[in-house]
Order: sequence, then C-alpha cells, then structure tokens
Amino acid sequence: MAASAMPVLAQLPGQSVYEGRKNPREEVRARAFEEIKPVLADWSDQISGRNRGRLDKMLMDAVLFSPLGLIAEGRAAVGDSLAGWLPRISSYHLTPLDFDASGNLAYLFGALRYDRRDPDGGSKTIEAEWVMVLYLWGRSWKVRSYLERPGTGG
Repeated sequence: MAASAMPVLAQLPGQSVYEGRKNPREEVRARAFEEIKPVLADWSDQISGRNRGRLDKMLMDAVLFSPLGLIAEGRAAVGDSLAGWLPRISSYHLTPLDFDASGNLAYLFGALRYDRRDPDGGSKTIEAEWVMVLYLWGRSWKVRSYLERPGTGG
C-alpha cells in the first residue's frame, strides 16, 4: 500500500496562510451590490415615470416614509401613499453613498434630488437623504423599507 502525500502549508512567521485570497465577505457584498444596482435604477426610473404598478411589484409588505412625510405600512397603504405623492414628483435621481449587505438583507444610504409640485401649483427642488432596506426574496431584491429625510428646499 502506497503512502499518500499530505499537502503541507508553509507559513512564514507573521504571515497568514489566507494572505492573497479574497475576503469572502467582500465578495458577497460586491455581488449583492451588483444585483441591487439595477433595482435602484429601476426604482428611480419608475418614480420619475410615475409608474405605480411597477413600483408595487418592487415592494414587499413594506414600510414607506414618503417624500411628503407620510408613513405607510403594508402593501395596500404603501400603494395608497404612492398614488398620493407620485404624481407630484419629477426629475428623481438617487445617488448611493453607503452600502452593506449580509445574508438576505441589504442597506443603502444616499442623497437624492427631485422636483416636487405643491398643491398650490408651486414647485420646489428637493434635496434629501434616503435610506433603503432591501430583502432578497428568492432571486429578487425587494424594497422592504424606504425613508427619506428632506434637507434644503423641503
């Protein structure tokens, strides 16, 4: 019976055997961000295009803190909220500034800018900070929570 060779990992003092390997956590985060970028683009496009039907499909049983300061929880309430403020929003643009993901949850923070038509007919350019929590549902990322905090112009 022949002796089998056992691989030996040689290691210099102070050097990790894992040095040079990619960090698995960073790989997961990078993959999640690549999967979420189209969701953000779609979210922005659908708000700019006032496409409530498409936005409904992007949401879970969500919590929405809308641009007009209204809080909606649950699919029906979020839909009603979208119907109330979506027609007043145009030129909507999101800029992600921070991202993290772990397992089936992802968090994004960023800045946004849009034009809002007020009930009196006036218009304002809104600059705000936003936070979005997404949930991986099967193979699709869905918006779980969205919070917007107006800054200047709000």
